Amino acid sequence: GQAEPLQRWRSGILKILKAQTEDTIFFTHFMVLNVIVGALENSEKIVSFRPDNCAITKVGLTEDGLKLLEKGREAVTVVR
Repeated sequence: GQAEPLQRWRSGILKILKAQTEDTIFFTHFMVLNVIVGALENSEKIVSFRPDNCAITKVGLTEDGLKLLEKGREAVTVVR
């Protein structure tokens, strides 16, 4: 499993997301998006996908909880 401080950080992000009661927009970065997508895909991975700059990931709150509606486009990075 993951180290306890990382688990607390991840849990805090998901708690904030689940607490929303109306449409909300979050401007965030790579790792926070990976926490959200990883949790919604039941993945323990630290990196689940590589969102591109300004990509939009959509999450919905249903009666059953959070649901991944759409992943933002993934980055295509060329390292030379």
